[in-house]
Amino acid sequence: MSRRPTRHRVATPAGGRVTVTAELREVDGRRLAFVFEAVDEQGAVVGDGRIERAVVEREGFLSRLSR
Repeated sequence: MSRRPTRHRVATPAGGRVTVTAELREVDGRRLAFVFEAVDEQGAVVGDGRIERAVVEREGFLSRLSR
């Protein structure tokens, strides 16, 4: 599972630096929900959103890929 509702707010010039910070906001069983914010060198928020991920058991996941 991977859901990524995001907003792109402002373009960053080619070669510009962007710093992204993320914070874990929820843990619900195997589901993790993070919020993030991307800020350019001038301090403008260029993007933000929420990411949801699921924790999976690695060996079981890889064994299903080989089928």
